[in-house]
Amino acid sequence: MRALWRMNCSGLMLICLCAGAWAEGNLRERMSADDFKRAGLEKLTPEELTYLERWLTNKQSRAVTDVAPVSPGAARPTATEPASASPAAPPEQRFGLEQVEKAPEPDIPEQITARLKGQFRGWTGDTVFRLDNGQVWQQRVGGKYRSKKLTDPEVIVQRGRWGYYLKVVGVKRTIGVRRLQ
Repeated sequence: MRALWRMNCSGLMLICLCAGAWAEGNLRERMSADDFKRAGLEKLTPEELTYLERWLTNKQSRAVTDVAPVSPGAARPTATEPASASPAAPPEQRFGLEQVEKAPEPDIPEQITARLKGQFRGWTGDTVFRLDNGQVWQQRVGGKYRSKKLTDPEVIVQRGRWGYYLKVVGVKRTIGVRRLQ
């Protein structure tokens, strides 16, 4: 039991030590040789070490977001469905994709403009927004809002300090969203 506790504490300590200044280098560069060995990292294959480094980077850079359930009638993306755009895709197609792929890209725009597909009447707490560019976003902030009926309205999705926000042009309110596809 004590050995398991030490292993869990060691792993947590490793994450805490590495996460704060992660952007400046990989584990081998950030840790002393003794710490690297004591953490058992020399036993990892290069692929495992790369995966751990990527995981720590993503853990550090990702904000905690609430995941609201998808409404019962909405199609649910699965983990096996590809939700990626090739690096050659235009920046607008990669916008928000780091939430799906968990790998931020430095050259994505601060906002995109698109159109919602179909009727818009507001949001209900778990609303899914399907855009004409193929992207699918879901409400991540609780709350309800009722709007006059709009057909294929233009929307602006912006990156903010605490995540992404969707604004329907002509509606005075915005809603926090997270990208599903």
